[in-house]
Amino acid sequence: MTPLVIIFLAVFVVGPSACLLLLRLAPSKRRSIGFIWVAWIAVIFFLAQRFRQLDNSLLMLRWTAMIRVLATTVPWFGLASARMMTF
Repeated sequence: MTPLVIIFLAVFVVGPSACLLLLRLAPSKRRSIGFIWVAWIAVIFFLAQRFRQLDNSLLMLRWTAMIRVLATTVPWFGLASARMMTF
């Protein structure tokens, strides 16, 4: 398959199908926070991949790996800070 066909299927078939399946689930704060966290990890992953495309050296590989791992914990600090401010 060509990349354009794969992108088309992802955007017009997989995306809407996943959305419809997720809409069947009952609303939940935990699930909502979980999805936001997964989206955060995806953004971090794609940013790191972009940096590695620009510079494919071993140093960049190490730095992006370290930053990715540390960046996945950032939402916890935001949630903990917000929770401390509400009590």
